[in-house]
Amino acid sequence: KEFGRPAAAFGREVVVGRADRSAADAARSLEAARTWGATHAALDTMGKGFESAEAHIAFLREVRRHISQ
Repeated sequence: KEFGRPAAAFGREVVVGRADRSAADAARSLEAARTWGATHAALDTMGKGFESAEAHIAFLREVRRHISQ
């Protein structure tokens, strides 16, 4: 505001996924974030019991699959 940029011009970032137990749940959270006006999102895959980086990536791919439907 101080430099003439309206607050509405800034994006809204959210972090989702920590409480989501499944990829389908995480996809629903991301879709909900869009309705809240989110322009950027981070998907947290920690705390889900994954034992490898590949498992985290597989989860992200599954979320993407749900969003693409």
